[in-house]
Parts: sequence; C-alpha cells; structure tokens
Amino acid sequence: MRNLELPPSTRVAVARLDSRSRCQHFGSRRIVRQALLDQNSKFPRDYTESGGVNLTTLSITDSDTDSADGSLPSRIDPGSFVHITDPNQPSEWVQDVLPVPRAVYQSFPHVRARRTGQPVVILPGFGNNTGDYEAPFGDPNTSLCASLRKRGFEPTTLEVERKDWFQVAKGLLSPGYWRGQAQVGPGYGWYLDRIDDAIERALTKANVDGNHDQVILVSHSAGGWLARAYLGRGTDPEKEHGGNRRHAVRALVTLGSPQRNTYEDSKGIDRTGGLITSIDTTFPGAYFSPEITYVCVGGRAVRGRRDEEKPRTLQRYAYNGYFEVVGEGLGVEGDSVVPCRCAFLPGARNVLLDGIFHSMSRPGTFDEGTDNFWYGSDEVLDAWLPWLGDSHVQVT
Repeated sequence: MRNLELPPSTRVAVARLDSRSRCQHFGSRRIVRQALLDQNSKFPRDYTESGGVNLTTLSITDSDTDSADGSLPSRIDPGSFVHITDPNQPSEWVQDVLPVPRAVYQSFPHVRARRTGQPVVILPGFGNNTGDYEAPFGDPNTSLCASLRKRGFEPTTLEVERKDWFQVAKGLLSPGYWRGQAQVGPGYGWYLDRIDDAIERALTKANVDGNHDQVILVSHSAGGWLARAYLGRGTDPEKEHGGNRRHAVRALVTLGSPQRNTYEDSKGIDRTGGLITSIDTTFPGAYFSPEITYVCVGGRAVRGRRDEEKPRTLQRYAYNGYFEVVGEGLGVEGDSVVPCRCAFLPGARNVLLDGIFHSMSRPGTFDEGTDNFWYGSDEVLDAWLPWLGDSHVQVT
C-alpha cells in the first residue's frame, strides 16, 4: 500500500513501546506535533485503565522512522494504536462533546477493495436490524452497504429483526448467568448460527461473478464480541460446541465494540453475567492472528456527565452507558455508548477516531436520524479501512 498523503491539518499519532518500555511516537513530523503519551497526558489513563488495553501490549514492530512528506506510515503492524484527530482543535470539548473534525475525514483518499467483489459480512449491534445497515430510515443511498459497495466490496448483512433480540432473555434463565459464568449459547446461540448462514450467503453471492473463498467481518457494537465468540466456537473442549467457518474469515473489523466489561456488582458479576469476560479470557486479544487480521475502531465523541437537573441529556446518556461497561461514567470518554478504553484489543490494529458516535441513529433511539458522524458514515470509512492492510485494500 502506498503512503496515505494527508494535509498538514491532520494529525495521526501512532504509539509504540521501545525495548526500555518507554512510550514513543513515529509519524509525519509535519502532522505529529506533540507527544500524546507522556506522563503529563491523560491519554494513557483515559484509554487504558480500568481493565482496558495496557500500553505494554500496544507496539509497532516495524517502521522506526518518521516521514517528512506529510504522509502516514505505509505499514501499521498488529498491536499498533492509531489516534486520528485535528491539531487545530486538540481536545476542544464543547459541553463534554467533541466536535467532529469533518475536514480531517474528508481529506482521506478513497480506499478500494484489493479485489473487486470482496465479500463483506456486516454483523449488527444489539437492538439493530438488517435495515439499519442496508437502508437506514428508508434511504439505501446513505447506508454502510452502499458505502462499501462503491468501494468495490460486496456486502451481506446478517438477517435480524429488532424483536429477535428478545431471545437474549433466555440467557437470564441459565444458572451460569447468575454465577457469573454465562455462556453464549442460551442467549446468543441464534446469532452465532446466523453469522454462519451470512458467511455462506456472502460466499455464494460473491462466487457468482468472481472467485472468493474468504470474507471480511465488519461488526458493529455487540456484533464485535459475538464475532469473537463465533470464531472461537467449538475450539475449547470445556465450552459449548457449535460449528463455525473460521477458515472462511480473512479479517475482523470491530466498530465501537465493548471488548471487555469491567463493571462488577456486589457479587463480582458483570452486566453480561460474565459472558464478555469469558470470551475475552478464553480468546484474548487478536487470538486467531495472523490467520485473521484484527482491526478495532473506537470513537471519542462524548464525555459522561451526570446532571441531576437534566436527566435526559446526551452526556447523561453516555454516563449511563459507560457505567454499564466500566462501572464509572463521570468524565469517561467514548462514542456515547462504549468507552474508548474498552474498544481495543492487544495484537489488533487499533484506531481511535475523534468526533465519531456509536450509531447511525440519534443516541437513545433506533428510528431517529442524526447529523452525527458514526463509524459507518461514508466520510469515515476511509479513515479505518486502510488499516486492514495492503493484502485487503488499496488506496486510490
């Protein structure tokens, strides 16, 4: 992949750890203007504590030099952490909301599939349905599918209706849930089966006009940790079994996915009955790498704030969401639902995007549109697609 040429108004910071365990940086001298990971910065604390990714697991194993031509490094290795932001508005929060740096996202060159027709399987988030990714609010032209298709991918969305999510309640009847030892099967087995079906449909459709034997999974929100559960299904003799098509998956992208849940109640059980914790413990980090490329994308748009006089604000909504994941919400940064600190994985290519919200709908709703940029906005895709690497995509 050739270097991504960006204007000087863009800053991309790539963190790595040297042999003496000191945080360092590399990148364009013109666009990386200050160290973000020194001891005086809140960056490491905000994004790595409370069970989040430890800085010692994030590294760049190649590319030790800076580029003087205003371009990004041509290679971002597994285990890297990339923060895309605007140096002209560094952390300029407005009432705990970070304005989206639209010019930054619009400056990225377009990315296309390395092979036209590359099948992509989209895995919806909790409460979402298929239409949210194919024709949100009745408009197929603004969908994630449309954005992927115009870049040469052939998307297939897992089939799900909102009412299907009520099946999750079956997990509450499992004794393991109340002991903090929940398994995927009782509440989410149906979703994993549909991942299998979606992969089969995607490959069947892709092979009508081409010769593709692997898919890229693009998973949103809960779809990310469910994808990790799917990839590991049947590999642990002490866990429940089921089939998977892991051999047919070449990459996994997670968009705003809570990779771990560190909140614990008085009994030491997290909000998922230990389910996310179990997945993250059994299949930690980029578990199936290098067989599968992992890209984890997180958004930094809202800081949690608890305002008793205004309980229905965006900041309070974010506070409540963050609390469910990490047990605290005040001042925590995230995409309004998932805290930054829980969106990344050791061994993955981790990308943090400033100003990006969790969903295509207005926070707290499924059926109301918004002007916010989210992970699937057409302007945003070119900020995270490149990190799949030149074996998957090409810059045009």
